[in-house]
Amino acid sequence: MRRPIAIDEMPMNPSKRQREARPNFLSRHCVLSRPVLVVEDQRALAMMLAAMLKERWGCEVHVAEDFRRAKELLASGAPYFAACCDLNLPDAPDGEVIDILVAADIPIIAVTAAFGGEMRQRMIDKGVLDYVLKNSVNAYAHVCELVGFIARNQLAKALVIDDDPLIRDMLMRILTRLRMIVLTAENADDALLMVEDHPDVRLAIVHEHVPQVNGVVVTSALRQRLDKEHLVIIGISDSDDRLIGADFLKNGANDFIRKPFVFEEMITRITKNLEMLNLVEENRQAAYRDYLTGLPNRRSFFVEGPAYMKRASVAGRPLVVAMVDIDNFKRINDTHGHDVGDVALQHVAGVLSASFPDCLVGRLGGEEFGIVLPGSGGEARAVLEKFLATLVATPLVIGQAELTITASIGLATLSRGVEPDLDDLLKAADARLYVAKSLGRNRVEA
Repeated sequence: MRRPIAIDEMPMNPSKRQREARPNFLSRHCVLSRPVLVVEDQRALAMMLAAMLKERWGCEVHVAEDFRRAKELLASGAPYFAACCDLNLPDAPDGEVIDILVAADIPIIAVTAAFGGEMRQRMIDKGVLDYVLKNSVNAYAHVCELVGFIARNQLAKALVIDDDPLIRDMLMRILTRLRMIVLTAENADDALLMVEDHPDVRLAIVHEHVPQVNGVVVTSALRQRLDKEHLVIIGISDSDDRLIGADFLKNGANDFIRKPFVFEEMITRITKNLEMLNLVEENRQAAYRDYLTGLPNRRSFFVEGPAYMKRASVAGRPLVVAMVDIDNFKRINDTHGHDVGDVALQHVAGVLSASFPDCLVGRLGGEEFGIVLPGSGGEARAVLEKFLATLVATPLVIGQAELTITASIGLATLSRGVEPDLDDLLKAADARLYVAKSLGRNRVEA
């Protein structure tokens, strides 16, 4: 049995494993691969919402004008990602459509002209994720954003820290409706062990009263482990002390909710905080990722490269830096157009990523790529020649034609006992790259 991790044993900075545990999320410009179902008897509203969803997420949208058509579409077996439905249909005026959508395990967003207290509670009990009133275009914009939220955060991990089984169960039901993976902990030790085992957790909901220590202390320990760029913490309390919320926020919480809270408030707080986390991640990606290929950009390569090299130097392991340049790239652009040139860059980037999954690969600019890989010069040469063979064996298909792409590569080896300098090694690799070009291209020179 593992020993619990004490609060004061929590490291002040995240480990490498935690820093590299990045959530799988879709950007605000993602494309949904599965269709969305819109159930709405007012054709103009249905067409407006369908157009908004298509424009926002690039998804296919199926429209059902009544309960009968909704059943037919569900019976067709289409793998619907989510459903946006009116509760008052000509042949199902009392929200009956919810039952068939729940049975199909589809996230449901209700769009309705009237939503009284009794109907609201019944829909929440049945499993509706959220609802909006048909009172403005903003309501439909909210529906679109909520569909995107589910897409970006599905299968993200959330941790509920509370010793009250009723509260844990309620929060689990809310998070499950958002399609998140829910972890639970009843005390501080369990919570810290859970974060150690799941460094990719994105949301923690912490009750003020936690056995062993209070929730504010747990919040502080979690924040030492994962910063606000990687973890949202929401504190909850049923205390009348107005300072509790301030204590949570001062110790690292992103938000605070006082009990008793309503379903809609918790859903909104969760979605808004996680959307901010997504935005931070997107900004990080924009700063350090090449927009076209998705590889680390030049800035990222020069940030990560020296640390990669330093570790190899300290461990006494040989290491190689390679410069890869696509052959005759200008001819590709001139002959086929810059759109095809962009696809060619993406194609080469994909083959590089598949060929060197455990190495640092980046786009340095134009048609040039850099690689930092372990091994001696001879070992690196062998794997790079294999990459060139793979590149030739996987031509780029353009309409009815195939475009064979080749590349030239220059190598520079980090010598033992020499202080690693990425810039010097890249210059040396670049010089060998020109030799490879002059000797006929599609080759490796070291």
